[in-house]
Amino acid sequence: MVYGEYDKDILAKLKGVEISMLKDFIQICEKNNIDYFLLAGSALGAVRHKGMIPWDDDIDIGLCRNNYEKLLRIVKQEYKDKYYIINIDEKKSWLLMTSYINKKNTVFVQDAWKDTDFNTGIFLDIFCIDQLAPEQKQRTRQLWHAWFWGKLMILKATSHPVIALTGYKLKIVKFICKCIHYFLKVFHVSNQWLYHKAKKIITKYDGVDTGWYGWAFDTFPNKTIFKKDELFPTRVCEFEGLKARIPNKVEDYLTRYFGSDYMTLPPEEKRHNHKPYKLVFEDGEEG
Repeated sequence: MVYGEYDKDILAKLKGVEISMLKDFIQICEKNNIDYFLLAGSALGAVRHKGMIPWDDDIDIGLCRNNYEKLLRIVKQEYKDKYYIINIDEKKSWLLMTSYINKKNTVFVQDAWKDTDFNTGIFLDIFCIDQLAPEQKQRTRQLWHAWFWGKLMILKATSHPVIALTGYKLKIVKFICKCIHYFLKVFHVSNQWLYHKAKKIITKYDGVDTGWYGWAFDTFPNKTIFKKDELFPTRVCEFEGLKARIPNKVEDYLTRYFGSDYMTLPPEEKRHNHKPYKLVFEDGEEG
């Protein structure tokens, strides 16, 4: 995992910006009847810390596709004085299946992206959760096929993605990633084409109540999946003094995602954050 040590004052200031952004996000959702839920480290932080994990530096939020598209449309149209969106529709070379809601007049360049043109602002990471196949065999195939095309988007943009391996396995995977990257570059495979391949697979059951929901594009595609009653109805929890929403059976999700000992703080070598190559706050201070 990738972990970077922050100056404590810089991390506190960064978190302050992100919590302010989350407050705005919650107000937008409540005003427009949009359901959402914290995911990944943010869901864990809500349960274990009633806020952000002490070393974490971003906030992860999931929405089902209809709410996801509604939210992005509202932010883009009504909050453009304060925020801007980055995703494949706004930036054709974008490398992720998620969208970022970015704070204007800030800079947050992740270290893995320092050789790319992905200069984002301080952001909220927004995940689109889709209906999955009702049968396990079909669902597994759907997740892995979508995951494959989504990962090719990342490899088209960079030859050195973040890889959660060590030793000789890391060296082998790095070499494979470089080969795939240069193949995609030489043959001019577009990120839009890769994105639409992934989207076609993951939205196959759009509008069908299959009883299963998920996001296929994590390190392993079977981590962020939910039975319908695990996800809904979402419930309210405390998060940095705010009232945020989490999955209904968040404990089951966290056990699947982090393991049964998720309430125990991990050692430093197993911690994860996104310490940036370049960080600039709205007041011009650099981190």
